[in-house]
Amino acid sequence: MNADDFRRARVTGAKTFASDYRPKDFGWGTMCQHALVLRSSRTDCVFRGFDVSRLPVATRPSRLVSADDIVAAAPADIQPALRKTIEEIFVPVGSRAKYRGQPIGLALFNDYQQFFAGAMELRANSAAELYGPIVDATLLPTLGQRLERWRKWDAPGFGGKPVQQHYLRRLSANRDALLFPTAREHFMDRDKPAVADSDRARVMLALSEALEASERAGKQIVHNAYTASVDPAFLEPECGIAWFDQANVTMHLAFGAQSIAGDRGRINRMLGNVGVEITPLPMGGSFGGRENSGFPELLAAAALVATGPVRLAHDRYEQFQSGLKRHACASRTALAYDADGTFRALQSHLVFEGGAIANLTASVMKLGTLHAAGPYAFELSAVHGAACEMRGPVAGSMRGFGIPQSCFNIEVLVDRVATQLDMDAIALRQKNLFVSHGEHHVANFDAGGAPLDFHVGIAEVLRLAAGDSLWRERDTLRSQKSSEHKRYGVGFACCAEAYGTSSDGACAIVHLSPAGKITVFTQVSEMGQGAAAAVENATCFGLGQPASHVRLSEDLVFEALRMRLEKEAGPGDFSTKVLSAQGTSASRTAFFHVHAIRQAVEALWRESLLPALCMLWNVSEESLANLAPEWKDGVLQVGDARPVTLADLATVIHKQGWSSAAMVHSYFKQGWVGASFKTVRGRSFDLYADGLATASIENPDQTDGWQRAERSELKTPPDGSHYRTLYAAGGHLVGVVVDTRSGEVRVSDVVSIIDAGTPLHLPSLEGQIEGGLAMGLSHALFESMPDHVGCTRALNFDTYRIARSENMPLTHKKYLVELDRSIVPGGPPHLRHKGVAEVTMTTVAPAIANAIAHALGHSFWPSTLPIRPQHILSRQGERNA
Repeated sequence: MNADDFRRARVTGAKTFASDYRPKDFGWGTMCQHALVLRSSRTDCVFRGFDVSRLPVATRPSRLVSADDIVAAAPADIQPALRKTIEEIFVPVGSRAKYRGQPIGLALFNDYQQFFAGAMELRANSAAELYGPIVDATLLPTLGQRLERWRKWDAPGFGGKPVQQHYLRRLSANRDALLFPTAREHFMDRDKPAVADSDRARVMLALSEALEASERAGKQIVHNAYTASVDPAFLEPECGIAWFDQANVTMHLAFGAQSIAGDRGRINRMLGNVGVEITPLPMGGSFGGRENSGFPELLAAAALVATGPVRLAHDRYEQFQSGLKRHACASRTALAYDADGTFRALQSHLVFEGGAIANLTASVMKLGTLHAAGPYAFELSAVHGAACEMRGPVAGSMRGFGIPQSCFNIEVLVDRVATQLDMDAIALRQKNLFVSHGEHHVANFDAGGAPLDFHVGIAEVLRLAAGDSLWRERDTLRSQKSSEHKRYGVGFACCAEAYGTSSDGACAIVHLSPAGKITVFTQVSEMGQGAAAAVENATCFGLGQPASHVRLSEDLVFEALRMRLEKEAGPGDFSTKVLSAQGTSASRTAFFHVHAIRQAVEALWRESLLPALCMLWNVSEESLANLAPEWKDGVLQVGDARPVTLADLATVIHKQGWSSAAMVHSYFKQGWVGASFKTVRGRSFDLYADGLATASIENPDQTDGWQRAERSELKTPPDGSHYRTLYAAGGHLVGVVVDTRSGEVRVSDVVSIIDAGTPLHLPSLEGQIEGGLAMGLSHALFESMPDHVGCTRALNFDTYRIARSENMPLTHKKYLVELDRSIVPGGPPHLRHKGVAEVTMTTVAPAIANAIAHALGHSFWPSTLPIRPQHILSRQGERNA
């Protein structure tokens, strides 16, 4: 389904999202059981099982199963692997729930009417659950208490094991970064002496001395910040249909998949040697919250105990109760500076609250910690991140992946320093950027010591912000728009946000039909971020027109190439490590997946399109190499040669039996892997890819006929262990009105500045920017999950407040930092698109906090998210007193 078809389906009421589908849509018959996940209502006592007789007869399920029953229903040879997964998700009989709402069993109903009545009863009534006496009513420490304990190395992580990340850095005399891998004994608190005679210990001692000196001189600010746990709040709750075909020992699943290969891998680990067939369905939103969510495993578990196809559909209450959450975070940062505004030293501690199950908490904490110093250079810096287990819903992947939490801390702190020095806050940021700009060279390394070899547009973001009238006239606007009980203020915040992971692979197929229609196969999933439109437009460069059809969330179609590459992998060929597990996350689409598509287009051009063009024009390839024909309005033309369309070229290709499809695997780790290829037709050319196969096929769905190209001269980037190397910059200017009587804050003016590169599809990018603003505004002013032991089924959008249309600003200006060169020096010249799905929302909350401070005369900086009216009223009361 291409983007236009998808939009038409939504508007006309056709089947669109996972909740719209039934077994008959997949040829599984008309009968369907319905499953309900039963969830623990207690965490303080042992779960003893169920007693269905306590329920009204009319509401009793057809079958009610526990974790043990699910394992027993599976084939004997897969039960050991299955038990491990089931006991990670469910509360086994005889154990305590790790959080309120953890699954304790499944209820199955034979028809929807029975399900509707029974689900209403079971969701509201926990009478069927049996528990033993209370064994633990201990209140867990608050997040602030956790922060203090971690600073003293006195708190466990997950399962009693510490989950930590350290970055210790010093700039040398020539401004190069010297990064020291640190261990617990070297990452010392300020009140601990340097006990080890090593470079690391000496750096820590120098940092401690610098902080102490700045504190004595009054040139240090310590800032604490707290951000709440929030829900992704995507509008289509998780839903799916499954059928376990016992005769063929195959599990069939259909659900909204964010990462089809990742979901398949987890189901394979869960079910052992059972065959797995997954049909990905449109999600209706995700914001990262469907990655490793556990829902596919619940769906597969239901299929194991069902008598046929079964449907599992969360309602909104269940999604709030069980879905992944953003990590709450506490942070404490000390920043030392000189009288001229030069940043000297920084020490930061961050604690991420991970819920009851680790999930992706370690990765989130690690990335958030990397960004704790912001886009700034310090002569000495030490950042320590930790993650802790809490008795609450599972926290995992969510838009921003830990960076919004750390950005809120450092960006408010920088504003406080600017106020203390009576400096322009943007000028202070420009003075201390971690990249070269103008004649002022600070450092060209990030906080983790990774060289910034690839374009980072943070200087351009700051330049645009400083020149905007909202910033230049902020004090005048404050005077003009403020009244007796209304205060107007303007704030700014920025960041350089990593996109991608440390190792990113992508697969793509581009197929050309005899009529010249383009079909693209990609691993990308549509989450509402505009991926389909971006993928469509990726073929405009090279083929002169967008794809007619886009096949999203594909993975098995690339299996043959993956297996061949793994078989032939040699020393230094690290691409296969991630070949089959790259989904839609970490803002990968615009840079990584589009690159794979472009390389497939390049391969198709070199293999077949160029020879076809030479045949039509009766010229040699050498003569065309100097003319470099380009597409214009869907036509190729050079000089007096007759215009040629893509359909003309396709006709020649299919008539000659040349390759009409190209399959590519590309890989990025601190640069693109490249190779020379020789196809079965004897054509030789270079690609920024490490795997290529071609096929002469009319139907793009054909799985046979693919022939792998011979690869030679594999070119790999310099080997390194840097965590991130690609960054997209962003910033927000925000104008707010603060009501000093009610404490309410209204955002009235916004300027978004995004380092996006060249847009692939401008409407989708603008939608990302507007959606990022709405989400950032929600996090800043409204959103917060209930207490840390879990939430009840009472939570819905009537009580969980998110931004509404009335809360959006009256004016929203957008600046885009475009590129006239490739992001990667020496790389593909046309690759000028960055992943910006996350950076569009990260800086909204600190910009609002800084605007509130400006409105109130810098007497108060909000340090807790969400910023509640009572926070402002209490500070106003203190000020008046």
